[in-house]
Amino acid sequence: MLCLGLIGCSSNNSKTTEISSVEESSQEQNEKTETEQNSKEDQEEKDEVEQEENKTVGYNSIGTPSERPVMNGTKTERIGTYLDAVCNNEFLTDEELIQFYKDYVKDTDYNWVQLRFSDGTGLYFSDCFFTYCTLDVENGISNEKGNGVIYIESNKVEYEGEDYTK
Repeated sequence: MLCLGLIGCSSNNSKTTEISSVEESSQEQNEKTETEQNSKEDQEEKDEVEQEENKTVGYNSIGTPSERPVMNGTKTERIGTYLDAVCNNEFLTDEELIQFYKDYVKDTDYNWVQLRFSDGTGLYFSDCFFTYCTLDVENGISNEKGNGVIYIESNKVEYEGEDYTK
């Protein structure tokens, strides 16, 4: 009987070892799955942030505007704020321009508001007036290409200059 007990113990130890190996393997698999899940969640979060950055706010061509600091000449002190929005000018309509003006330009305290196009140009707003020009955060606007006015009472845009929708 004593032999049977030893054989039984030996057999149980083998089963315990097998169970331990299975548990360790299962734990490693769970950790791997958890790491993959975290990686997947991180990627999903990055994708959501990217989508948010590219998301339009009720517009077809204008992205989500963001506030930016206006700094003094030595860049040591914040002296104001401007609003910046990326815009696909090929699809920009007068209706969108008027709505953007109502939503983000009219009656705000921004130093200026700009719609930035992919080629480095854009529309620079000063109240209901805007200038199509080259935008440069460091040096301001340059190379004026046209000027316009937004009339919200009549929902009309008047503009003279190069076509900013190309």
